[in-house]
Amino acid sequence: MWRPTRLQEIILPPRILNNLRAFLEASQYENRPLAHVLLAGPPGTGKTSLAHILARELGTSCTVVSAPALRKPADLVGVLLHLQEGSILFIDELHRLPPAVTDHLCQVMEDFQLGEVGGPRGRTRPLHLQFPPFTLIGATTHLARVARPLRTRFGIVIRTHLYSISLLTQVVERAASAMGIAIEQTGARLIAQCARGTPRTAVHLLYRIRDFYIADRGEPPTHLSTPTIQNGLKRLNIDVRYGLHEEDRRYLRILIEEFQGGPAGLRALADLLQEDPRTIEEVYEPFLLIRKFIARTTRGRIAMPRAYAAIGRPIPTQNP
Repeated sequence: MWRPTRLQEIILPPRILNNLRAFLEASQYENRPLAHVLLAGPPGTGKTSLAHILARELGTSCTVVSAPALRKPADLVGVLLHLQEGSILFIDELHRLPPAVTDHLCQVMEDFQLGEVGGPRGRTRPLHLQFPPFTLIGATTHLARVARPLRTRFGIVIRTHLYSISLLTQVVERAASAMGIAIEQTGARLIAQCARGTPRTAVHLLYRIRDFYIADRGEPPTHLSTPTIQNGLKRLNIDVRYGLHEEDRRYLRILIEEFQGGPAGLRALADLLQEDPRTIEEVYEPFLLIRKFIARTTRGRIAMPRAYAAIGRPIPTQNP
């Protein structure tokens, strides 16, 4: 799948892009590692791609590890011992680091040294380890769950958000160009409207529409018209008017039909959807919230007027 590989290829809000360029230029001018970077935002908004791009811009390697894989301090030390000067360590799901590992990571981020390593039953083993200066890039979907001592050690904090339709249209156009496909702007915007606010979904949709074209015509497309794109989205069971996928409509139907539009608690919704509550919070709801299909209240989730229109239900006279 197409991914941006350089800073000039990634679509980001101009302020974030300009700041990143400045931070990179300063670190290269002074011949020092880039300050530690914390990337916080919803899944699919480019955090992993951005980590690899920063490594490529700096001409260095990028070691990738998921926080749940660092179960004990010794796991962290094993990763750190393989880093080279100026390299990047990318830790995904940073909010899931165990407290003991977080404590050791905080030590290392300060001066790239470690004075002791925790052992079984809370015992510590004194030692002195010196690591080459490196850049830690942490990614999280839950900034508030990252321990405060760890958060404060990041010199650069970048918040990614669900993308606007305008930015997503640019993502689709750039991906299509990289694939050698000419695409009408109205068609690119149609994909953007159905991408649930994330570049990852936008590119996936473009690839699936390309697959339909190949299956129907026996050759890859050099041009995608708006009707072809609209037909492809309908074949994917996506509501092109509201940009809703089947799982979105199912969520709204349950909220409206089973809970009379709410308020509905997260666990009650999760039980009927047969989904993990965290999946609902992180995958389903951000898009539905930002597009004003639902609202969160102290009593639970409620359906907004757009939700009723989207699933073809009349708005009750006394909507909660």
